[in-house]
Amino acid sequence: EQARAYYEQGLALYRQIGDTLGVAVLLNALGSVAAAQGDDAKAQELFAQSIPLVRTTGDRYDLANVQVEVGLTMVRQGDVARGQNLLLQGLHLWRDIGPRTGIALALSGLAEAATAAGQSERAGGPPLRGCQVALFTE
Repeated sequence: EQARAYYEQGLALYRQIGDTLGVAVLLNALGSVAAAQGDDAKAQELFAQSIPLVRTTGDRYDLANVQVEVGLTMVRQGDVARGQNLLLQGLHLWRDIGPRTGIALALSGLAEAATAAGQSERAGGPPLRGCQVALFTE
């Protein structure tokens, strides 16, 4: 609860000063807190608010991060197709901008989506191996 309270205070300040990226980043952080507390609906709502804001800033790193987090939340809520789409968008951005840990996170999310879709044979296939390669070749 304390983390949420601090994020909400910071969010109010970013809104007051008109810092769009700050608002987007803290909406994303609040979404992470909600997800950690098991409130996936609230997490998805907060993440979804941050996506258009991040797009307006042109910050591709934060956009990739938000897309992956929202995608994972959707998969965990049972909206596998939409979640997988966001995970793929995030993966493409991560591959373009380079951090292998981001690529690994997106691939891991795609494996989770494949498992949720009943495609567990795909989940342990190339995406997961790609995740391992990304982690150990950095």
